[in-house]
Amino acid sequence: DKSCMQFFDSTVSPSILSFYSSLGFTRDVRSNPDAYYYQLRGVLGVRYTLMPEAERENFEQVAPGWQYIGSFEGFAVYENENWLPMGFTYDWYATQEQLDDQITQDACALLARALVLSDEDIAAYGQYLDPLPAEQLTDFSYESYQADIAARRQSACTDFVMTNSGFWAEIALEQPELVFFPVPWDEGFTACVNGEEADLLCVDNGLMAVPCPAGESRVDLVYAPAGLPLSRSVTLVALPVWLAYTGYFAWKRRRG
Repeated sequence: DKSCMQFFDSTVSPSILSFYSSLGFTRDVRSNPDAYYYQLRGVLGVRYTLMPEAERENFEQVAPGWQYIGSFEGFAVYENENWLPMGFTYDWYATQEQLDDQITQDACALLARALVLSDEDIAAYGQYLDPLPAEQLTDFSYESYQADIAARRQSACTDFVMTNSGFWAEIALEQPELVFFPVPWDEGFTACVNGEEADLLCVDNGLMAVPCPAGESRVDLVYAPAGLPLSRSVTLVALPVWLAYTGYFAWKRRRG
């Protein structure tokens, strides 16, 4: 009864396919990046992982930063020491070209350091962040990753609650920021900040961010399938036609 990065689902938002493919991963009916790319799990808010006891030794060799909690019915349980809450901000932004120039593991680490924006979003929202310095494109050690995670936690949302139609979050900011959520972007989402509709950016090649002002803010994201309003209109138009059509045959049968 918890969300999971590796859950099996044959129907997903197309943006999550773009996100994984931009990092060099294949996403079909489930997401399955190898544990070697530990930085990705931190950015996506993965706090726990389970595995058969026989896989513990190999996991600990390739994935640093996980604390063994215990075992349950043949499965080992680990907690991620570098997990991030669902909603936080960045100091820097990176371009699509800078992300594309990285190998897969460094690209995953880059997502913990900077928010990847399109050229259009840089032009519109670049003032919220500083460009990523050139020297920050080379050091992707585990120690640097820990520092990046700690920096993201300092500006994380204080509350995050999932609802039947989306989620809401609360955050306190010292200045206007782009608040990042590791949630697949979809045009069916509507974002509101403090009760007023806000822009919803597609960042990191498929995830979302919302511009928020300084001070305390409540961010509400509500999802409705993009075609739902149109389908309702078509139904309302077609219903009287169907009733008249059915009524005509009922009248004709009684008359006969």
